[in-house]
Amino acid sequence: RRRATGATHMPCDARVFQRYVPSAWEQLWLDNIGTWQASLHSLCAALDAQTDQVRAFLNDTCTVRESGNDWCALDDTTHRLWYNTRTGQLTRTRPAGAPLRRVQAGAMRPTNPALFSRFEYLDECASRPFAEYIEPLVSQLRHPLNGCHLKDGSGGIVAAGQDNARLMRRNQELRSLVVRNEERSHLVPTPQLQPQQRAYYFDAGASDWFRGIGGASLSYFTSMWARNGIDFDQVEAWEGTTSLEKFRRTVPAKWASRVRYHQAFVAASASASASAAPFPPTVIRRTTTPADYVLFKLDVDNVEVEQGIIDHLLSDAGAADIAHVDELAWEHHVRNPWMDPWWNSGATRGAIVLNLSRSYEYFLRLRRRGVRAHSWI
Repeated sequence: RRRATGATHMPCDARVFQRYVPSAWEQLWLDNIGTWQASLHSLCAALDAQTDQVRAFLNDTCTVRESGNDWCALDDTTHRLWYNTRTGQLTRTRPAGAPLRRVQAGAMRPTNPALFSRFEYLDECASRPFAEYIEPLVSQLRHPLNGCHLKDGSGGIVAAGQDNARLMRRNQELRSLVVRNEERSHLVPTPQLQPQQRAYYFDAGASDWFRGIGGASLSYFTSMWARNGIDFDQVEAWEGTTSLEKFRRTVPAKWASRVRYHQAFVAASASASASAAPFPPTVIRRTTTPADYVLFKLDVDNVEVEQGIIDHLLSDAGAADIAHVDELAWEHHVRNPWMDPWWNSGATRGAIVLNLSRSYEYFLRLRRRGVRAHSWI
């Protein structure tokens, strides 16, 4: 069994991973993704038959609320979507009657087992079981509505445009989508750390603090996780295209002493690792202990490198390394009806051969190993 936290010198462990339990909504997608992945139309049509789940999910992922107000906001620290819990309307424009601007976003701690999947643990110190929830593996493994329109009034869900995102990259409908490609309000952070637990964040493909293709990761994770009381003791980041000087100029003063940055690409395997191209799992294992909390974000836009790192973590040879990873955010580049124009083009054209159902399999395997694995954007 994988001990997600707990120092070796302690007489007991307060968080021993037992099993991962998909929600009923996730299981529906696990059972049918092989058919539904055929086109954007079929994916959105499947969601159209699940509007009750979608509306409940939007409600449960709201983080800005005001008592007595039907409007709430899905706030990912960078973007806000406004959702009306009574009418089902979803908009990017702040509506009349929205919560007062002084209302601060709170922590996201959903508990609906029909929608949200869960990790079950045993607190050996108190001899009690407990659970932590995570967003389900549904739709395109991004925000459930990415690439789909939630219609006002009827609340129905339809595919965006002509079922071919390539034709939409420059047209007005892509810009008019409510849930855009960079939306991250669906991601559910770990609820809290154990007392005295150190927290580490490793980012492969970091760009700089506030910018990145598809949206910044460093500012997002440090801010969003802080809502759940997680203040990282150390951040280590790699990016091959951003100089150290340029990166340092973007780091907020409060983080400057806690960040280690390397202008470097990362390696696909330990055998290919070198000082100029480190292998993140090895760095993580040498820097942390299994008692520490570790978040690892992986998005380097290199299919071979990303796949090599994940395959290593899931292998017998990587058992000692995955024991150090509590949470993983990974953009798995696969054949995806909505994302193909972005992912299956340029340098990556022809390199992406796996489909969505295989991506489901990978994230399910990671979660079954006790890793809170998120599909990153």
